[in-house]
Amino acid sequence: MSALLAPITMSPILARLEDQLTGWKQVGGAADLATAEKSKAPATPAAYVLLASDTPSKPIGGSGGYRQRVQSKFGVVIAIRDYKVAKRGTAKADELRERIIQIRSALVGWRHPGATQGFATQLAAPCAVLGYKNNVIWWQETYAVEYDIST
Repeated sequence: MSALLAPITMSPILARLEDQLTGWKQVGGAADLATAEKSKAPATPAAYVLLASDTPSKPIGGSGGYRQRVQSKFGVVIAIRDYKVAKRGTAKADELRERIIQIRSALVGWRHPGATQGFATQLAAPCAVLGYKNNVIWWQETYAVEYDIST
């Protein structure tokens, strides 16, 4: 398979988060998320990166081959333990807010090495609670980056 037709890779995003985040017990990918979701006591706070979707635009015409712009969305799932403490106070709600700020600070405006020149990572909808299980709140951030495929 040609690298010029491949979807954007998640490894630079993982590397960026590992470099920029402090105080996190785990930064991982989709397989790590699957394991954490099955665990009764997943490591927290944690962030998991996974490809969410690719949306191609119309092909760009021209001589000399095929080219098409693709908007790739990826999710960052955040896991924070004991969120229900927020009912009695704001400590865990504030922690989730601070963790979201850390993720956004690391990614918004950052240029993925596979992105089209001039396109930086941006926050995209939806960002929402995925669920609450075993005293862990699961929150997903969604980001978008654009890249080109060609032959």
